[in-house]
Amino acid sequence: MSQHAKTKLQRLLDAFRHARYPDGFPRSRDEDALIKRLMSEFEAWCNEQGLASDLEEAEKEATLSEAAEELEDAFAELAAEGKARSISVPKADGTIERRWSFVSKEKDSSHL
Repeated sequence: MSQHAKTKLQRLLDAFRHARYPDGFPRSRDEDALIKRLMSEFEAWCNEQGLASDLEEAEKEATLSEAAEELEDAFAELAAEGKARSISVPKADGTIERRWSFVSKEKDSSHL
């Protein structure tokens, strides 16, 4: 996830934890059941606090960010195989953006 999306979702989770579990989340031997219960409580808490739309937006951003990371990893694998390359482009805000392109293999004219 990108830092921005993580931060947005993390802030909601931190506020939930602070409000409902100031001493930390409970522990359980059945972690799957605990996770489901906490997720349900978190969603209900967001609704109670009027934060349902904020939660939805944070989840969408986190999902998009995760997909972007997976795409970046896939391009990195292609680059390792010589099938893609990247360039770094400075942006006006001082950050650097990576742009990927596929490497086209031109036919060697000497074999014709």
